[in-house]
Amino acid sequence: MLYPNKSHSGEMLDSLFTILKSTKNENEAEAVEDMIWDIWMEGGSDEINTMMKRGCRFLRNENFDSAIRIFARMIQRNPEYPEAWNKRATAYYLRGDFKKAIDDIKQTLKLEPRHFGGLSGMASIYLVIGDHWAALKSLETLYTIRPNQPGLIEQIDDLHLQLAKYKKRKQ
Repeated sequence: MLYPNKSHSGEMLDSLFTILKSTKNENEAEAVEDMIWDIWMEGGSDEINTMMKRGCRFLRNENFDSAIRIFARMIQRNPEYPEAWNKRATAYYLRGDFKKAIDDIKQTLKLEPRHFGGLSGMASIYLVIGDHWAALKSLETLYTIRPNQPGLIEQIDDLHLQLAKYKKRKQ
């Protein structure tokens, strides 16, 4: 991970993830997630931060090709910046290019294995393309990071049931 003040933001992230994992209070969890996103969005320079804002604006306006170009330039300038990879993955996903989205999420998770947004996005993609086993793996990894996320346990349980029925039919 390359953040502007790597030791400070790394320590802060560790503390925030500890709270996120242990809190039972959803308001606190959401506030902690917001703080984590704030750290992840910080690109380490004014240029990268400006590019991030432009890329996110393109995403909001559904101009996915322009967003992808901006995020690709960010990745060229700082390939160790997980959120640039994650945002490009989001643009690919919204454009319907699931393979490229998965590849970028894998890179995001290589740089920041606790990236709950990437894990959630990965699970969504795998569900859309019908790879329920991979979706389950992503959700179970997400559970280790954010066990109290609303609806997560139910989603995992539902997938287990679906996969058990599928396995039973195959026998």
